[in-house]
Amino acid sequence: MRMEIASGVVLWPGLLPPADQRALAAFILETAVFFRPTMPGSGQPFSVEMSNFGTLGWVSDREGGYSYQPLHPTTGKPWPAM
Repeated sequence: MRMEIASGVVLWPGLLPPADQRALAAFILETAVFFRPTMPGSGQPFSVEMSNFGTLGWVSDREGGYSYQPLHPTTGKPWPAM
């Protein structure tokens, strides 16, 4: 069942079964671990943790500011493919 919840935003409830959701979450935690970026300038941590997939990942840190980088800031490994 397709549900458009806002203009251009579609929700597909039940499309990915719970077992597959758990497998995806495990994959994320193993290959693209969550990290907490910091604000440029102040160095204060964000209130959320995040991760990325694909060639470049969005990151933020005190020294480099906001940027897209090919490597995970904690593991130093490339981001996993989408």
